[in-house]
Amino acid sequence: RRVIVIDTAKPFIAALLGWLILGEDLHGAAFGGIAATVVGVLIVSLEKENLDEEKKDLNAAHTKITADVRIDDIDDHEKGQPVTPVKNENISCITRDGIDTCTTSDAAHTSVSNAVHYSSSDLHRGYFFAVVNVMLDTYASLLTKQHGKMYNTWEINLIRFGFSGMVTIFVSFIMRTREHFQTAENGDDQCTDDAVEWYKMPRLSKVTWGKISSGVLFVTFLCPALSNFALFQLALALALTLTSITPLYALPLVWLFKQERPTSRGCIGAIIAVMGIFVLSVFGVKSSD
Repeated sequence: RRVIVIDTAKPFIAALLGWLILGEDLHGAAFGGIAATVVGVLIVSLEKENLDEEKKDLNAAHTKITADVRIDDIDDHEKGQPVTPVKNENISCITRDGIDTCTTSDAAHTSVSNAVHYSSSDLHRGYFFAVVNVMLDTYASLLTKQHGKMYNTWEINLIRFGFSGMVTIFVSFIMRTREHFQTAENGDDQCTDDAVEWYKMPRLSKVTWGKISSGVLFVTFLCPALSNFALFQLALALALTLTSITPLYALPLVWLFKQERPTSRGCIGAIIAVMGIFVLSVFGVKSSD
């Protein structure tokens, strides 16, 4: 949640950098549209984050409770003695129409939710890197718009992914070479389990590779290509604001494919964001040439 909140500063930082470096002077109404869009997206994002955390907590609580078996009972079972079932007051089950439905109590839910604690140093470090990430992401968009006018969107993508591809190949080569010498020195055999190191290509079926390639094409390649095109057509702050509304698309898609209806709070956030986008479309579209 903290990262989501910090990320909302990106459009306003972009507005400041665009005004100072690119000379982009936004209409007054544009800032209202940016604020409304950011607030709406923030509401939707935090609501989705809350729902995801609740699901994880319930799953973790259920896993912990179902695994709550005493060691002495296991020993009794191995000795052929009767085993007394372990009852847990944190879980209750009912049978309806032949289907067992179990729910966890607030105590179990709270105990799992509060299982992870972060020290102050971890929080400060996290805040620092989150702010640095927002600054670098915004500055990268500024550099692209400032110095990339001589290239089209496909050439920018070629430079971007060509460089990242070469770096990835180089890192993979270094790690594989390091692993080879360590194996030769220690005399250990290669790992034969299903785990694959992050710098190696996994062994997958052709169908799986096809799905992954489709995702890379539409998300990793075409999405930045369209974003780069929008970056040269709109002011920097407006472009980054409009590219941050991805959580809004998740509401109908999740409802369509997973049958999860959006909450009232999520719908309100989406309405606020759409109103902000409308203001940007009518009053805020102004870019320096």
